[in-house]
Amino acid sequence: MPERPIPNAQVIEIPSAAKAAEIKPIPPTVFVLTNGERFEAQKFLLTASSLSVTVQRQQRTIPMQMLDYDATLAANRDRGIDLQIPSDRNEVSVRF
Repeated sequence: MPERPIPNAQVIEIPSAAKAAEIKPIPPTVFVLTNGERFEAQKFLLTASSLSVTVQRQQRTIPMQMLDYDATLAANRDRGIDLQIPSDRNEVSVRF
């Protein structure tokens, strides 16, 4: 039996991969504290009791009573970010 010829290479375009390249990166999440301090973070862990975040290369754990909920939610809404603040200890919000 003669050997079958090797087929020519083909490029298969996957539509979802092309769309993924067009997705804009998510802007940093904004946090506003009750004392007026504002900072941005790409990565954080938010629980019902605290916010753990690295700001300017320093790890901070901020009690939730220091977070200005309304200002934080409004600042993120303006950026198109739907930030979910946990309401009980069984919930967490994480961004990596």
